[in-house]
Amino acid sequence: MFNFTFNSRATYLAQVADWKATYAAHSAQIRSTRRAFRAAQQAYSLGTAGAWTETERLRRELACLRGEATALLAERHAAKEEAGRQWQAQRLAAA
Repeated sequence: MFNFTFNSRATYLAQVADWKATYAAHSAQIRSTRRAFRAAQQAYSLGTAGAWTETERLRRELACLRGEATALLAERHAAKEEAGRQWQAQRLAAA
């Protein structure tokens, strides 16, 4: 499912640092989209013209971003499992 390129602790930690930066940026984008969505909902409740289409666009964007965040979390989980598997194989080979 995921293609991992790490084969040592150093490359694994580099990938983890890259993942954390990616997830932090994605999380910030979700928060800003959520704020915009709330503002659009308030504008719609006040009767602002065109607010409904903006609300729906932001709702779809937010759902897409949340799905991507879930995929990022699944990738991180799979990377942890792969790192554990590599560590275990290395340990058995050294024994």
